[in-house]
Amino acid sequence: MEKRLALVIGNSKYDGTTSLTNPFNDATDMALTLENLGFEVNKQVDLNHTQMVTEFAKFKRDIYEYDVSLLYFAGHGLQIRGENYLAPIDIDLSNEERTIFSCININNYLNEISVYSDKTNIIILDSCRTNPFARKMRGAVVDGFSSFSNAPKGTFISYSTSPDKTASDGTNSNGLYTGVLKHYMKTPNIKIEDTFKMVRTKLAQLSGNEQISWEHSSLVGDFYFNFVEHSNESIDQTEVFEYIETRSRFYLGQDNLDIYDQECLPILDAYKKYNVPIIEIMRFYSKESYQRIGQKFSDSVIDEINFNYLSSLGFENKNYRWYYKNEYVVMGEPLPLDIERVEKEPLENNEIDVTFKFFGKKINGKVFFEVETNLPNKTIVMFTLSSKDNSYRAQSKNSVENGFAKTGGFTSKNEEIEEGLYMLSLSSPIHSVQPEDVKKRLGEDNRNLIGKYVEHSPIGGKTVTCNITVIAKKDEILIYE
Repeated sequence: MEKRLALVIGNSKYDGTTSLTNPFNDATDMALTLENLGFEVNKQVDLNHTQMVTEFAKFKRDIYEYDVSLLYFAGHGLQIRGENYLAPIDIDLSNEERTIFSCININNYLNEISVYSDKTNIIILDSCRTNPFARKMRGAVVDGFSSFSNAPKGTFISYSTSPDKTASDGTNSNGLYTGVLKHYMKTPNIKIEDTFKMVRTKLAQLSGNEQISWEHSSLVGDFYFNFVEHSNESIDQTEVFEYIETRSRFYLGQDNLDIYDQECLPILDAYKKYNVPIIEIMRFYSKESYQRIGQKFSDSVIDEINFNYLSSLGFENKNYRWYYKNEYVVMGEPLPLDIERVEKEPLENNEIDVTFKFFGKKINGKVFFEVETNLPNKTIVMFTLSSKDNSYRAQSKNSVENGFAKTGGFTSKNEEIEEGLYMLSLSSPIHSVQPEDVKKRLGEDNRNLIGKYVEHSPIGGKTVTCNITVIAKKDEILIYE
């Protein structure tokens, strides 16, 4: 179980002209919400500069012992020369330098916690309310915050409104933003990015599109405020597997069904029969399927594979609800992916943005293809040529040499392939089967590969896949990339 730590600050009692109505209530409610979500919470209200410095120093030191840190601030915030500051109740407005010195610089805070890049560090700032300091500082102070363009790895930042804009202090017991946020944080099994999307949608609706919240994420893994594991010990995975297989045989070959229905209807039938989310139905099915061929993967890896598979079949997320062809389903959330299975960023200055340019020709009745590419020499690639109805399918394995990879000659049982429409697919295998020199260039799990032809799998890392349309004519090959 991950350890979570939160520092919650609500500053309301500024001087008589700048006091705020709701930060005390915001901090109180947020602290209670976070405690219920498993955070150890340090709640502080109406702090002066010395007290804020003390609490921030203690918080930065304590993060070391935790997996997740969360800083929440409700009160006045200000922007000076592109830097963002949180205002204590005794902010000094006598001149620009004193104002900067009397506040907490959030940009500096981010730099200081960059040493915790292996953790999840969340910053929530409900502090862009219309700023009375601008009048006193003669233009030095700008309403709202500037954007954080270089937040350290492992960080998630949320503003109550867009950069350089202001937020409502609210007319009820909470500021508008916190009132919405504390509700959606409790939603089970929703990733943090989706939580704040829901907040943004509701906030825009309540404010008449006057207040649009904003986030910046450099997270490398998944985080859930409220993750609830479903317990379905009474359901036998072998039974689920056999049921889906039986339903698959029932639907197979029915002329009124397309290929997606033939794949998805057995899953939907199992979903309705066992009354558990789709992702869990697929977890039961896949675990049994893998066991039968002697393979074993973690539940989180299975979920990641199935989630991508289901999305490719036509399951769609619309307005935070899942549908298959307009039929609402409970998809559920995939388990958080193990950190070692998360897609790795390419090593700096080692990125390979993969490119391809295809050529085709006929020689003595055989069809040959050649591709120009920037993949490293000796990279293994596989060419697959298939007809539209899949009645013809042939493969040719080769490796890249001097920027080119070539196929052998494609035929149909030693005869010319028929004229018509074909698909040519090029793919590269996973990292482990590539030559040693190629492994070093591509990096662990082929991490250095980037671009539109690159796909990531939690099992094998990154691979390359490219599909092009081919028309075979009597004397020529036409290629459409």
